[in-house]
Amino acid sequence: MKSQEDNSSTESCDSTPDSNVQKQKRLKDGSRFWAILIGIDEYPHKPLHGCVSDARSIQKYLNEDLGVPSDRIQCLLGEREPTPPTSSPTHANIISALYGLVDNPAIANGDNILVYFAGAGARYDAKEYLREGVNPVDAICPIDRGADSTYDISLREIDGVFSQISREKGATMMNTLILDCGHAPAEDGSARNMLPLPGHVIGPMLQGAHERLAAYPPSPYVPAGPVIAYDWVPETSSHVALGACQNDDLAHEVEDDMGAVRGVFTKAVVDSLRSGRYASLAELIYGLPELPGQTPYVTGDYQDEPIWYQG
Repeated sequence: MKSQEDNSSTESCDSTPDSNVQKQKRLKDGSRFWAILIGIDEYPHKPLHGCVSDARSIQKYLNEDLGVPSDRIQCLLGEREPTPPTSSPTHANIISALYGLVDNPAIANGDNILVYFAGAGARYDAKEYLREGVNPVDAICPIDRGADSTYDISLREIDGVFSQISREKGATMMNTLILDCGHAPAEDGSARNMLPLPGHVIGPMLQGAHERLAAYPPSPYVPAGPVIAYDWVPETSSHVALGACQNDDLAHEVEDDMGAVRGVFTKAVVDSLRSGRYASLAELIYGLPELPGQTPYVTGDYQDEPIWYQG
């Protein structure tokens, strides 16, 4: 994968200047925080409405509350207004950004890494490609899914990227994945869930992931086989994952009193982070208000470790 000397060539979110707000709970060194924020509203066949706003709310929290410099935050936003090709949340750009975290020599052991996704998710029946009894393969949906044999991006591959980050940078409890999407098949226009792409696409989706990850040395943090293996299991020590919903739940959007559409999960997470009340990501998730119709989750060996602003 192409090496990146720094993030100077990436697109950052529109942001408030770093010095505008001084908060009590800030990172000791905001320059040691790296984030990729993905928000997709303008899916061609099923537009959503609050994903870009949600990504920007995470950016605002990082920038204003934690003091993370804007050049450490890369945004890929699919919004109504025209987007520069390099910052559109296409399959190619998302993959490039994720693997860029592995290849970037400026990212050091102990740095905080956050990958945030607000958009649609999908779920694929694994038995057609692997074998009976294998758990479904969940994925996130890039803005160009289905065009010119463009596939979704499996959570298996994202897990593999975090494992490679741990191999390259050293194991750290500071890596976090936040997903405001659902995976159960649904056509509900207000839910961040999509039907899987038609046809036998799970094979090429996983094979592409396997080929990309195979370009790196084997990671000691991968517990069981490559992403195409039927007995693959998630790697739990490379990152903590927070998700909007479980199993057959839908990830919902709502309109607030001001008429703005937001993901109910992201709004609750940002409000809780800003409160500064929680000592760990697990405590934060378990302390969220009830979200009707969806049950958030947290996974990872380090979910009980001190949250970013506790460092």
